[in-house]
Amino acid sequence: MFDRTDAGLRVFIGYNDLLLTTQNVGMDGGWLSLPGAAERVSRLFGGAEVAVMGQTPQSPYLPHIDESFVLLDGRTAVVTRLPGSTSDEARELGGYAGQLADLGYRVLTIDSTIESVRRYEASTNAVPFIERTTGRRRIIYPVFPAEVDPQAIGALSKAALRGKGLHAWEVYASAGYEPLPVRDFAHVVGGASHCISNALN
Repeated sequence: MFDRTDAGLRVFIGYNDLLLTTQNVGMDGGWLSLPGAAERVSRLFGGAEVAVMGQTPQSPYLPHIDESFVLLDGRTAVVTRLPGSTSDEARELGGYAGQLADLGYRVLTIDSTIESVRRYEASTNAVPFIERTTGRRRIIYPVFPAEVDPQAIGALSKAALRGKGLHAWEVYASAGYEPLPVRDFAHVVGGASHCISNALN
């Protein structure tokens, strides 16, 4: 994940990606430290700052950082939160929120449950963009079966949403974005809207 700061490009990378890089180098008979792997990433992007998310291996239910948080304009980050949970996933998500706050982001949260996380139902696996013709900030985000009125057909409105899907709408709207909820089917194989798309400039 990328952001631009006053000092230049910032690259966010999950702990697992660095760990796997060191392991791959080791399988070829070499040796590379985690800081060395981060330095490789920095060099790939012209000396960019690298923000390593987390200090321990990620949960298998949160294998990619785009399932845990999304960056928005105005130095805002939206992070999944698991209130009341003492799970590894709750600690991981809380750690991300703390890291982002320490980096100067305004952190907003979307409340979820451990059951939803373990079904890969990530409302933060979203695609924010600025509409080229109007300049409007918009965000495509996934909603999941229990989050939609079963009678709803066609494009989803706020009135059709329930639970976390509705909460996500309100959070994204409060951040100054027009929410564009889409029914998600990719979570059954471990991803969602951001995982299966690529926004090009």
